[in-house]
Amino acid sequence: HVTRDYVRIGDRETVMPGGTAFYASMALNSMGARVAVVTKVAAGDESLLADLIGSGIHVVCRACEHTTVFENIYAQSTSARVQKIRSLADPFTVTDVAGLSARSFHLGPLTKHDIPLELIARLSGQAVLLLDVQGYLRGVDKGSVVPSEWEQKAEGLSLVNILKADESEARILSGETDPRQIVFFRTFKWGIESFHGYP
Repeated sequence: HVTRDYVRIGDRETVMPGGTAFYASMALNSMGARVAVVTKVAAGDESLLADLIGSGIHVVCRACEHTTVFENIYAQSTSARVQKIRSLADPFTVTDVAGLSARSFHLGPLTKHDIPLELIARLSGQAVLLLDVQGYLRGVDKGSVVPSEWEQKAEGLSLVNILKADESEARILSGETDPRQIVFFRTFKWGIESFHGYP
């Protein structure tokens, strides 16, 4: 989902669009790729999509009662973040992507709620499937985002071609701390083709 993010650094707060769909598509578009975004925002929040549309990105916005809203609170150093969820958009469904075709699909769930395994399975094999795994490793405790195991990881990861994970996410997925062991675990247990973040 394209999100509305409240970003607080010290005593300053900024409101801006965010989410994997927003940042990844803007980056790919700036490199000359043809990009489309499928998202859901509530009626009245369409302004969150203005930068995407203004950059020439094709946006498919499905109807939804709520927009996903995050509150990101940083210390002055910005090295640590407390993240809270104020509201969640509806999950994506197979119907939301019916009739769409692409050479690759980049899935960027922000929570476990966003993209059900059924949808990954439907897209798998149709095109190169990339997964930014961060959302599947997020739990919510009293409105705050906390690290969490992805219970369906074995089945989910077997369906994707390329996995994007940072160091902490790779450790959660594999249960390993040494980068070499993480790569070994990924190669022989999950069987996915590429991995960003480790040599």
